[in-house]
Amino acid sequence: MHVRRIIPLVIVAAFALACGGRRSPSAEPPAGPEAISLLGVPLHAIRDDAGLIARADAELAETPNSVTAIINAGIARSAARRFNSAVEMFTSGIEKFPNEARLYRFRGHRYLTLRRFDDAVRDLEQAVSLDSTNYDIAYHLALAYYVTQRYADAAAAIDKCMAFAENAKWQAVEEARINPIWYRSCMSLKTDDDGRAAMLDWRYRALRRAGKHADARRLARAVREGWKVRDNGPYYRALLFYRGIRDETSTLDSLSGAGELAFVTGAYGVANWHLMEGDTARARALFERIVGGDQWPAFGFIAAEVDLARMKDDNAR
Repeated sequence: MHVRRIIPLVIVAAFALACGGRRSPSAEPPAGPEAISLLGVPLHAIRDDAGLIARADAELAETPNSVTAIINAGIARSAARRFNSAVEMFTSGIEKFPNEARLYRFRGHRYLTLRRFDDAVRDLEQAVSLDSTNYDIAYHLALAYYVTQRYADAAAAIDKCMAFAENAKWQAVEEARINPIWYRSCMSLKTDDDGRAAMLDWRYRALRRAGKHADARRLARAVREGWKVRDNGPYYRALLFYRGIRDETSTLDSLSGAGELAFVTGAYGVANWHLMEGDTARARALFERIVGGDQWPAFGFIAAEVDLARMKDDNAR
């Protein structure tokens, strides 16, 4: 991931706080909730004690026509879970740069976080129309389709991206260019186990939901131990579980040991597997455990919330 512009801000701000620096009034989160979950729970922002927002805004004030600075300012707000403010920032960027696919990608992501799924689909479809080879656009579009129950479309969005990785023409394009910050291409999947693990896990989940169980089994059989994963270790653990290389207990224990976000990310895959295998009770128990924590911006949390809300509606009929 491209983090070289944001990480220095974190280090400097943390040092200032450690040395007794004053907290900016902007550190305080908004009084009201950012959104209401599909289960009726208020979802709140957090403090920005590191001062990321103020620092990113200062960068933006110096370079107001920089797409990178706009994106950094939106990301700083997202780090404090101020997603409505992030949406406003990305919207201001789109007004300046209406053909910049990355801005639609980031705003679409934050619409997903805010449970504004139709808005997310619209933005991400616009983004992919502007840049069909952007990994993060394809990934988030697939997620937007998934949470709106367009499972076949979700798998297809991933397939289109992964096809670029095997296309010699597009591999040559990738080798000949320098990608901008906050960008990675679908072509990178050819050598990037980490990015491929996330894509394949959501593809597996979507295929199962679409009723394409044979395709999902073929996907799982292609998973091997020894992939080089970093950020997407939870997705890889889920894939190994589907493959049968790891059992459920060791999978969930390893996810729990890696932290709550890792658990939410990988455990949703295990829960989805149980649901597709007909064990609704076990799936529900895992969904409820996932949404019982505070990782409400995480995709596994959002998907579990969608499933629990659907189960609630089905039981009410």
